[in-house]
Amino acid sequence: MSKEVKVKMLGISSSPRKNYNTDGAVKAALESAQMLGPWVETDFINVTQYTAKPCISCHRCFMEGTRERPCPGINDDMNTEIYPRLMDADVILIGVPVYWGTFNAQGKAWMDRCLPFCHGASTELRGGLSRKVCGAIVTSWDVHGGLEITMELIHSWAHVLDITISSAGHHHPHGVYLGGAASTQPHNERNGWKYDTFGARSIRGTGKRAAELALFLKLGEEKVKEEEDAYSRPEGKGTGKVQIDWDRYFRVQPHFPTIHYRVPGVVASAKAGFETYLEYMDPRKFKERDGEAFGQEAGAVLDPNVFRETMTKKIKVRLIDDEEMYNYDPEFFEPWLKK
Repeated sequence: MSKEVKVKMLGISSSPRKNYNTDGAVKAALESAQMLGPWVETDFINVTQYTAKPCISCHRCFMEGTRERPCPGINDDMNTEIYPRLMDADVILIGVPVYWGTFNAQGKAWMDRCLPFCHGASTELRGGLSRKVCGAIVTSWDVHGGLEITMELIHSWAHVLDITISSAGHHHPHGVYLGGAASTQPHNERNGWKYDTFGARSIRGTGKRAAELALFLKLGEEKVKEEEDAYSRPEGKGTGKVQIDWDRYFRVQPHFPTIHYRVPGVVASAKAGFETYLEYMDPRKFKERDGEAFGQEAGAVLDPNVFRETMTKKIKVRLIDDEEMYNYDPEFFEPWLKK
């Protein structure tokens, strides 16, 4: 293993009961992961100790988000305390107490605010949580009180953000399979989760397995970077006979189209489509369009030069010709061809 490879684990508790069951379970998962070796580094945060307001769906983060301020629409501790930790971590262990069979409000609030990292964003934060690992840590009073439902909802959040999901792994023979989950019944005390033998084992196992998965991903990414030149495709050199009517395309589609190369993390877009998108999203023409992308002027490209810099140098989008773009998905682009 490369001596430089470290796995940074962030444990997040969304429980308003400080140092109670959910906090303790997340910390136990982190401690178990640390047993794997000095290559595991851990951090813990209880988000209820900070202000994380609910998302207002303004979508300003899609165009204006930066690493210093991922959410330009709301000024709170998400920007200063929570986002930086999320971006820095390789593993995100999410601890949630079950309220009424599902998420508690505090947990849902900060997770909804992860919109800046969606693959639909047009900033350097796009896909910013991709290829990280997520482990679900859930506590509830009843063993059938919503543990698995809540874990699956955490997994759904991770799937949307292209985060790899960890199970409880092979560190325990049976019990909970989707992650770490424990009932606190009948011991209504700070460490009640520990009395659920199978549940406690699954919590510790999830911490270990999540760390292992993150290590595998980091080592694999190193290998991919070494061989990227051998696997990446050259820019398209078509005949020019296939042309896409980008003006007509953008009357229906609010974003420029991208395709993924087989090298992880490499994205391509049509040159003509890219430039048409910039013209179409000019804020001076924004209100003249039929419909708006995200409401108000949040969807407009305010500075085309900054957008080009972000896309081509920070996100490393490769610009190809219409013909190669079409060849990746003819069925999708067929309606938009110039006849």
